[in-house]
Amino acid sequence: MNTANHLLPSGSSSLEKRAAECLRIATQNDIPIPHLINPHKCPTALLPYLAWAFSVDRWEEYWPESVKRQAIIQSYQIHKKKGTVSAVRRIVESLGYDFEIREWFVGKKTKEPGTFRLFVELKNQGVNSSLYEELIRLVEDAKPVSRHMTELAIVVTAKGKLNISTVTHSGEIISIFPKQPTKTTTVQRLLKIATASHSGDIITIY
Repeated sequence: MNTANHLLPSGSSSLEKRAAECLRIATQNDIPIPHLINPHKCPTALLPYLAWAFSVDRWEEYWPESVKRQAIIQSYQIHKKKGTVSAVRRIVESLGYDFEIREWFVGKKTKEPGTFRLFVELKNQGVNSSLYEELIRLVEDAKPVSRHMTELAIVVTAKGKLNISTVTHSGEIISIFPKQPTKTTTVQRLLKIATASHSGDIITIY
């Protein structure tokens, strides 16, 4: 029996004994306690719990470790400026998207006061309904309460190499046939030529 169980009263419940066992394991953990709340030094396996403690709004398990740590680091600044346009910018920037925010007073034709439009560009990646809904949720959570998003336009762009080849072919088809014998017909005709001569004088008498 371990030391933690020795310190418990004889009538301790199973829950108390198990809690004491967990506490014993925690005290024997070789990870320094300050590292557990440090986004730079926290073990990778414990990052989701640290993100929950820091109130990270969006978290995906498929993110690289560097992106997860950066999301935890930026959480304080995002919450500090929540309710401002700057918070919306930070939210979209953290997702790695190019974007543009157009408030109602931007442009030649003014829109309804208190509204804004968001244009997002996704490079070399597709868009699905879950991404669209998640982006709306994050923007609605970060935007000022007095602002209303009237349009969310997502543009997907893809870059790649396109190889174009052309081929030109020209020629002539010449058919050569063997010489065919020809039949020659000779026609003989008599050519007759006749000539006539006439002469005279015209005399006028006054």
